[in-house]
Amino acid sequence: MVGEKVRVATTLEHLAEEMLLTEIFGVDQVERYQDTMSFDTRYVLVKNKKVVCDLSFDEFTPIEDRVTAIRVAMRMEHGNASEREGGSTP
Repeated sequence: MVGEKVRVATTLEHLAEEMLLTEIFGVDQVERYQDTMSFDTRYVLVKNKKVVCDLSFDEFTPIEDRVTAIRVAMRMEHGNASEREGGSTP
C-alpha cells in the first residue's frame, strides 16, 4: 500500500510540474521523460507543434532552478520578447 501511495504522489507531482511549466512558458505541451538509470529528467516544450526548448536536469535540481534555466535557454534561442509583452526595454 505504501508503494502505491508514493507512486500516486510522484505522478501528481509530475503533472503539477508539467502544468506549471505549460502556464509559465505559454506552450501547448510539456513532454517529460525520466531516465531510469541516472534519474535525470528531460523536458521538451512544444508550441504550435514545434519544439521550442529541450533540456535535461539531474535529480537534485529543484524546480525553481529548472524554470530559471528553461527561461534563459528560451531567451537565448528566441531573444528577449519584453518589448512585445510590455516589459522594460533593453
